[in-house]
Amino acid sequence: MAKAPTTTYGNDSISMLKGAERVRKRPSVIFGSDGLEGCEHAVFEILSNAIDEARGGHGKLITVTRFADRSIQVEDQGRGCPVDWNEKEGRYNWELVFCELYAGGKYDNENSENYEFSLGLNGLGSCATQYASRYMDVTVWRDGKEYRLHFERGEIAGKLEVSEQTGNKKRTGTTIRWLPDLDVFTDIDIPVDYYRDVMRRQAVVNAGVTFRLKNETAAGKFETEEFVYEHGIEDYIRELAGLDALTEPVYWEAERRGRDRPDKPEYKVKLSVALCFSNKTALCEYYHNSSFLEHGGSPEKATRSAMVSAIDKYLRDNNKYVKGEAKITFPDVQDCLILVSSSFSTQTSYENQTKKAITNKFIQEAMTEFLRSRLEIYFIENRDAAEKIAAQVLINKRSRETAERTRINQKKKLTEKIDIANRVQKFVDCRTKDVERREIYIVEGDSALGACKQSRDAEFQGLMPVRGKILNCLKADYPRIFKSDVITDLMKVLGLRRGYAGSGTPGRREPDAGRCHLPDPLPWRPHLWSAGPFADSGGAGPHKAACAAGSGGPARYLGGGAGTDRPAALSGEAAGAYAGPAAGAGCAERGLACRCAAGAVCHKAPGKKPWLPAGAAPCRQIFAGAGPGAGGAGAAMEDAAERAERCRGGQNGAACAGAGCPAQGVERGIFRRYGPLPVLFAGSA
Repeated sequence: MAKAPTTTYGNDSISMLKGAERVRKRPSVIFGSDGLEGCEHAVFEILSNAIDEARGGHGKLITVTRFADRSIQVEDQGRGCPVDWNEKEGRYNWELVFCELYAGGKYDNENSENYEFSLGLNGLGSCATQYASRYMDVTVWRDGKEYRLHFERGEIAGKLEVSEQTGNKKRTGTTIRWLPDLDVFTDIDIPVDYYRDVMRRQAVVNAGVTFRLKNETAAGKFETEEFVYEHGIEDYIRELAGLDALTEPVYWEAERRGRDRPDKPEYKVKLSVALCFSNKTALCEYYHNSSFLEHGGSPEKATRSAMVSAIDKYLRDNNKYVKGEAKITFPDVQDCLILVSSSFSTQTSYENQTKKAITNKFIQEAMTEFLRSRLEIYFIENRDAAEKIAAQVLINKRSRETAERTRINQKKKLTEKIDIANRVQKFVDCRTKDVERREIYIVEGDSALGACKQSRDAEFQGLMPVRGKILNCLKADYPRIFKSDVITDLMKVLGLRRGYAGSGTPGRREPDAGRCHLPDPLPWRPHLWSAGPFADSGGAGPHKAACAAGSGGPARYLGGGAGTDRPAALSGEAAGAYAGPAAGAGCAERGLACRCAAGAVCHKAPGKKPWLPAGAAPCRQIFAGAGPGAGGAGAAMEDAAERAERCRGGQNGAACAGAGCPAQGVERGIFRRYGPLPVLFAGSA
């Protein structure tokens, strides 16, 4: 038995993280991950402050340097981060910015002159990145002075150093260099492609600002790349569309004011969208306050709603839909749409600190109305472009629907349960899948099938109807055998696998009986019974056994054929009473009932209680037949036991021949278990 824990969960069990431990122990809370993705987001947090300064008109160049030791440096030409004494808070600003979570200057942009729109929002980025660093060096130029700070593992090392600027005393800006801590992140080797992607995206939504990337490839040697779009998203759309777009790129912008809820404060939203349509390129990107909304949010929902609404209205107004055609969906539009949305607001609700989606209700409503109205005007003023857009969207829609139907059909074929029940026409399966219990009964035609359905035990007895006279496989060649529907259906029911010979020779794949095997395990209990069609029906004469499986084989057949000279016989049985010339006697001894021309049924076996098929009249006679054993046509009906004796006394059972004899063919049958084996009660029509 495990020992009970010695400690108790009491009042002293509750603790609080303080200082740098708030980030270093749980970096995922701030950065979204403690892996490489979190380390990358730390870079974006520092870059965001430089972007806010540049967008506010303070500097046009932001430089990011990737050093060989995996440290990162971000340099801007902004106003310089305030680091001196803060009378209001009673602390130095450098402490608030780099050592205190939820401290910053961007909480009230609506009423502040410092930032109209800002990517920074929560006052977490600089402090959290400093806490998660092995070291961080901060240099600030402002007010003619140079300020220096050095941090190690979240703590200040030394003190704030202040000196007069030399050279250009009007220089302003902030430079931050730091090394992400491997004690915090599992990986800090940020690939250069990440920097390229982030800086290109920021150049797109910050028109006219140059983003310079310096990558140290060797000691003191740097490769430099620059990203700048003078007209922002307009230039970006033209770059994406190329020269063969369906429509010319357009740029729309507007400003709105509103509230997310009536009791919430009003705020300002600036909307700008650049778009065009193309049948070669498709791309939709959404930005808010310069942050790339990887997960969309409000702008994406607005675009979906407005695009579908405006284009669907145009299609309906111009009778572009065929009768009964379904409405378009956004994927039909998206497949030919190139759109970049860049919005800014003085109040933003991000899903989390990683800022990959926004949830502002008013922004969604304002952008939906803005896009829908602009598109409707565009369709009126640009009729040719509208026709091209409508045609391409309908092509996308109909192609999607065709592909979806094909996919569903193919999926249905691949995933539906494949068994004999859905491969063989009119086959009636049983419910159990236990091969030790399953039994298959082979009957002739729909008439016998209908009667047998009513009296079988559906739990373990299956029915297989065979239509018409079966092919004599002993006399037919393999191609003819395998072209027979009856044969192939039987193969499917029995679970046979068809083999081929000469498969190594292309174009010559002949069926090989030696490679057509029974499955292991068998899908049925190894006793199969048949009525009628397997018996020889070619003229009067000695009876020919129908079962080809041999004594003790996997199948037994009960059958008789038209014109045979004895009643239906059981063959394939190991005991002689059920095989060979005396099979007719064995049949009578087992109490096999025969239906006579008069419609009466004799079914009583010696020592057994009579059993009647549905609708049959009780009777102890068999039939009035024409032949030596029957005493001529119209002879009186005889007792079943006497008739059986006459069958045994005849010439190979010839006394049983007659117009009413069941040997005229089994038209209907009802199966019941008789003794240890399933027995067919059958009669002629």
